[in-house]
Amino acid sequence: MFFLNNVFKYRIWYQSGLIPLHFRPRHAMLTMHVWFLHRRLILDPTQPTFSLGVQEELFDFLWNDTKARIRAEQVNELTVYSHLKTVQQYTMLHMTHYDHAFSDTFSSDPKQRLEECMKAIWIHVFNQNPQVDNDLLQTMAVYLEYQLENIVYRLPDEYFFHGQVGWGNVPDFATHLIHKTWSSKEEEDKWKAYYDLPPHWKRVCTDAGQAYYWNTVTQETQWNQPMDLIPSSTPNK
Repeated sequence: MFFLNNVFKYRIWYQSGLIPLHFRPRHAMLTMHVWFLHRRLILDPTQPTFSLGVQEELFDFLWNDTKARIRAEQVNELTVYSHLKTVQQYTMLHMTHYDHAFSDTFSSDPKQRLEECMKAIWIHVFNQNPQVDNDLLQTMAVYLEYQLENIVYRLPDEYFFHGQVGWGNVPDFATHLIHKTWSSKEEEDKWKAYYDLPPHWKRVCTDAGQAYYWNTVTQETQWNQPMDLIPSSTPNK
């Protein structure tokens, strides 16, 4: 799931974009990008059997990754599969909402389609927060339409089927949007643990939900969070 986790690691989503760092909003961003791949696979007319197999693998990876992230929330082990079932339900509802927004119902009315995308993002990404600015929702909805066009209709087959997905630019959120401020030191520390890492380092979870750090260039792994000026320790393979 590295290539998927990579698409929502940027600060801009969680600062100017005001997306909370909690489990459900982060999962919703992952769901959004899985949906782009899902749409590309179901619409591919050239290799339907192969595309179906890839799609099954994609969702297997998603659910395995989801279980690890659920465990990382330190829930009781006996409840992991119950939580997973709940996440699967709202993940499918989320994707269905996007399918509806881009269905024939709104094909002749771009304005209404944009509003339906804004509604889906408000419900699933922002959890119906009444304080979310309409301009922010519109920015996210435009990104949704752009990314759908980019991944489903413009990405060449030879790149897509080798996993070389060019996600394009993260939205340039309007400067008048309220800048994110952390409500507590605990939230700031959580942000740093997830995203403030030196170049080439990624935060990854084991199947048991325990976080470790992986260098994508050297293939080095370690349990302690890497720092810019501190040499990393011996890898734990």
